[in-house]
Amino acid sequence: MAEQNTANLGFSFRYDLGESGWNTGYDSNWRLLDILLRGSVISATTTAEPGAPSDGDLYIVPPSATGTDWAGNDNKLALYDGAASGGADAWVFVTALEGMKFRAADTDKVWEFGGSTWTALTRMSAAAGITASTTQSQGQQPLTDNINEVSTCANANDVVTAPALLAGNPLTIINNGANTLQVYPASGDDLGAGVDTSVTITAGNLAKWECYSDGVAAQLI
Repeated sequence: MAEQNTANLGFSFRYDLGESGWNTGYDSNWRLLDILLRGSVISATTTAEPGAPSDGDLYIVPPSATGTDWAGNDNKLALYDGAASGGADAWVFVTALEGMKFRAADTDKVWEFGGSTWTALTRMSAAAGITASTTQSQGQQPLTDNINEVSTCANANDVVTAPALLAGNPLTIINNGANTLQVYPASGDDLGAGVDTSVTITAGNLAKWECYSDGVAAQLI
């Protein structure tokens, strides 16, 4: 039977018992498995084709990539394989399928293919033991995490400043300090009280926001 390919990943299969000539297809199968089971790439944002790659290096080729081989292969997976062309080093490109996910080592972000583009997934992060700033103005004690526990608020209306609001990113601030906490948005952002206007969280309480647009959030609690 002539070599056939699976509908999704293109694996070679359905050879007749004892059929010869299947090695080329199976070499491709093992290469695909090596890529898909690895689960990580070196980078998803490197646009210039690497000049001195090593065998096994794997990348997501971003839009507008440059280089002799990378140009025109946007959004594909690029594997540098020393046995791809009769033992000669070569880049091998695999078309991504919707739902594929790979972690990029250079940014520690997980990228998911949505069918046309790769998107970095939001990962929740948390910080505890934060001390609010006694300088009560916007920009003081900037926060960087999705969940933030303020343990020390020495004076009424001591300040923390929220991270930049990005669509789809939730924000929680817990006030475990002794006094009312004042929360400023990042410059140009709106936590629901107006652009660059602070909100307060009483001692022993928390506030949660959902960001429905870059720079704008709705307070839930």
